[in-house]
Amino acid sequence: MSKQPTKVLFLANSEHGQTNIILAITHELLVQGDVEVHIGSFPVLERRVEKLLADNAPAYDESFRSRIHFHPVRGPSNTDVFIRTGKRGAFHPPGYHGAVLGFQSLCEDIWGWTEEEYVDIYESCVEIIQEVKPSTIAIDFFFLQGRDAAYNTGHTAILINTTSLSHIVLGMQPNSAALWKYPL
Repeated sequence: MSKQPTKVLFLANSEHGQTNIILAITHELLVQGDVEVHIGSFPVLERRVEKLLADNAPAYDESFRSRIHFHPVRGPSNTDVFIRTGKRGAFHPPGYHGAVLGFQSLCEDIWGWTEEEYVDIYESCVEIIQEVKPSTIAIDFFFLQGRDAAYNTGHTAILINTTSLSHIVLGMQPNSAALWKYPL
């Protein structure tokens, strides 16, 4: 009886900043061999995956094409939503009143999907998880539909955040700045 390959499923938004780490890890897994890589994201990311494969084909073994699979997620991507809503991000005027205005629309600014779109993207992620039956799921921290899908299908997921802890806590702890000069 042959051993089943380890299957790693990445679920992610399709924007460059959110997927650079996932593509780097994918590359390394393909170089190492004997891991099946599945990427679930919006269709626009497939071109970048194909470019990664074409640019690095000599670094992979002969079976790499059979070990990488792209699964398109239904629904509009973050970029599609921002274009549709005309939002440019979670920007607000300075000061206390500006911050209150910013917080009032924070969720809409960051995650602008309608309820129907959110559910459709979530269900698409659930279908991908059920089809792939992954050994491990790694999810873009800001891809909430993927996080919900992993949790609700009984999987523990690895969250991949493109922002380091030092960038998050630096503003919260300005008097501890000396501690944040070194990598964590």
